[in-house]
Amino acid sequence: MQKLHILVFGVSGSGKSTVAAKLAQTLNAEFIEGDDHHPKSNILKMSKGQPLTDRDRAPWLESLSTIAKQSNKEICVISCSALKKQYRDFFRHELPNLILVSLEGGRDIILSRIQNRNGHFMPASLLGSQLAEYEAPTVEENSFRFSILRSPNEIVTDAVDKISSRLNLALGSQENEQM
Repeated sequence: MQKLHILVFGVSGSGKSTVAAKLAQTLNAEFIEGDDHHPKSNILKMSKGQPLTDRDRAPWLESLSTIAKQSNKEICVISCSALKKQYRDFFRHELPNLILVSLEGGRDIILSRIQNRNGHFMPASLLGSQLAEYEAPTVEENSFRFSILRSPNEIVTDAVDKISSRLNLALGSQENEQM
């Protein structure tokens, strides 16, 4: 089987890191924390309350893609905001066997989460710009969408079930093609 990549995405404060880490642990997969791979210039810019541009994000997305391709594990889980469809299209092009997991919720709960976390470079003042740039996944992206009102454990359990079902369907169609 070709290496499987799972991209867990959403705005800052949606729980990407928590869900992606738990999902990777559950699947015995490699976990790539997107925030750990931002160029220093991006972190400095966000720390000052300045939103990133497409130009700022491009090297970061390329870096995450490269790291994911180099993974030695059969499954690799990546946490990344991937706010725009064009970013997710980039990953789908670079990582052909990709499953998208979208974490979605209202502004108030996300703002509360951002305000209550410590030691993160992303200030609450940037939430508005993230929400303005966020493009919900389209039907063609065929992503799994989860409400952040559910617990991370519930999301992971449901995600594993949905991913397993999709892989079984894909494997079944491959077996039928080989017959």
